[in-house]
Amino acid sequence: MAELREDQIKRMVSESTISPEEGQRLLDALAKSRSGEAGIEMARQVGKRTRKRRWPLVLLIVVAVAVVATGITLGLYFILESPRSASELMEEGQAAFAAGDYDRAIELYTGATDKEPGSSAAYNLLGMAYRFKYNETADRKYKQEEIDAFEKAIELDPSNFVPYVNLGATLYYQGQLQEAAGYLEKALELYPNNPERAAIEDMIRQSEQAD
Repeated sequence: MAELREDQIKRMVSESTISPEEGQRLLDALAKSRSGEAGIEMARQVGKRTRKRRWPLVLLIVVAVAVVATGITLGLYFILESPRSASELMEEGQAAFAAGDYDRAIELYTGATDKEPGSSAAYNLLGMAYRFKYNETADRKYKQEEIDAFEKAIELDPSNFVPYVNLGATLYYQGQLQEAAGYLEKALELYPNNPERAAIEDMIRQSEQAD
């Protein structure tokens, strides 16, 4: 149809229906019209290509954000849930113990013994937590747990005087005086300069007199 219109214009000029100048003006307008249509079509095609490219870009951005968010989440998880050492668990246990949260202290000290089954110190601290839990509840099962923990601490490190003192005191106040005296004497043998020596010797003396 475009060629037909151009032919019509040329024929009109040749037939002197319109002047050559008018014909040229119409031809120029027709050319501009064609370039405009081409421009619109080109813009339409570019728009289609842009939309096609936009979706992969959007998906890429979404994936990138998801990866970053996942990385942050995992980072926080490993920071908060990373395995703690036995010494860290014991420190947290001591804080719980000082706050009077004996259940939490028992949990943390037990975790420390799981981490380091050969830790005499961890078992001694666990025994103390059970002692205070017994004092709080009067439940005999905690008293036995206390004794078992102190005995395990001694078994793991016979040179550690602290569980000897603690187990000796536990047995003393249970009325097992002769057995208590043996542990208390061993404690003083291992650590003669114990600041509590006078109190320990008094307990030993009373145990011997009771016999």
